[in-house]
Amino acid sequence: MASGKRHFDLKAVTWDEEPRRVQLAKDLFAAITDTVVLNPCIAVLDFGCGTGLLTLQLATQGGHVTGVDSSQGMLDVLEDKVRHYQNDNVITR
Repeated sequence: MASGKRHFDLKAVTWDEEPRRVQLAKDLFAAITDTVVLNPCIAVLDFGCGTGLLTLQLATQGGHVTGVDSSQGMLDVLEDKVRHYQNDNVITR
């Protein structure tokens, strides 16, 4: 299992460069917002959040968003994005 985590840690920096991953996150966000009414009063958990491709979209509509992932490398990339965009309603675990 540790080698699997390491694989994702190593891939994290370039993860968002794959267009199909970006599109998948957009499609998932569309499916979620077609089904669930997101608003600033709700809390959202994005389990397996990776680099936050979906997490950050959810944060634009929802209240507090927690991104959870087993790969610290993926979480590091997400945390950099959160700092860059000064998004104070996203935390990582």
